[in-house]
Order: sequence, then structure tokens, then C-alpha cells
Amino acid sequence: MVSDFLSAYNKIKSKKQRCLAHIMRDLEKVIKYWDEEDLETVTYCKRLTDILMKGIDLHRKYKKKEWDKRYYAERENIVDQLKDFKFPNPNKKLLVRFAKRLERHKDEIFTFLYEKGVDYHNNHAEQQIRPNVILRKITYGNRSMSGVINHNVLTSIIQTAKMNGVDVIDTLKSQFVTGKSTKFLKAITSPP
Repeated sequence: MVSDFLSAYNKIKSKKQRCLAHIMRDLEKVIKYWDEEDLETVTYCKRLTDILMKGIDLHRKYKKKEWDKRYYAERENIVDQLKDFKFPNPNKKLLVRFAKRLERHKDEIFTFLYEKGVDYHNNHAEQQIRPNVILRKITYGNRSMSGVINHNVLTSIIQTAKMNGVDVIDTLKSQFVTGKSTKFLKAITSPP
């Protein structure tokens, strides 16, 4: 599972890869904010960015190639650089939060270097939910719980149809016009 750092994902029992794009964005913010004032923090962030970029570059280089001795050696070198990596003096609130996050998820940073087919970012998942998020934003959300449920069911059916290369209109017609889904909809929309 590739995810961001939302704490809800912590409860899922699965091998995880935390999105490096989110970490890189946070590092960029820290560097921008402390650039002139705190050389120690900026140096640390740039060093961490460099380690993460080495992992990403290795992943890209071997994405379509077989892993060989050189890959394994480079991977171990990169992973070893991250071991015992702590902020030098995290006395600023922003850095304390970032340091805790890094420590808590250290084993979920380089999963993509150990599992073929796992990416280092969750961009695909975020792009999948983008239409739903935009629709919710421009319509100012739903006004009732049944509206929320109906919206979620419809967008789920639409996205699933798209991902499977099935015609969306035909899918919706077969589910709703023919009445096949009446029992299903009643089950999910009736209160517990």
C-alpha cells in the first residue's frame, strides 16, 4: 500500500510505502523557511533530500531492468545512510513534527526498493480521487448522509468502470435502470 502520512493508514496491516513526494514537499518547505536563519537545519534537510533522491534515481534506473549485484549494493548503501538519521537539534515546532514522522515511518520509506511494482509516490491514487474531490468542492459537498452515501457509491462505480475499460453509461444503466441494484442500494443507504 502506497499512502501519505494520514494516521488512519497506520491501522492497516499491510506492507507500506509512504509517499516520498509528501516528504520532499515538507523538506522543501523547511529549506525555504529556514534558508537564511538555520544552516544546520537546511544542511540536514538537503542531505535527507539527497538520500531520498538517490533512492528514487535507483528505482527509475532499474524500473524495467532485472535487479543485479550492483542494484543490491547501491540499495543497501542508500538504506544504510537513512539509519540513525535524526534531526541535529529539533527544537523548532515544525522540525519536531517532521522528525517524529520520519522516525515513526522509517521502515516505510524505501519499501519501493525492495518490492517490484511498488512506486515511491501515491500520485496514481490521488489522481483517481481528484474528480470526486473537485466535484465535492464545486458543489459545496453533500447536504445529507444519504447524499454522501449516494455520491460515494456513484463515484465508486464510475471510477471502477473507467479503470476496467467498461462504458460508464452502460454500467450505470445496467445497475440502476434495470433495477439490479435496488437491494444493494437499500442495504448501503439504510441506517444501521
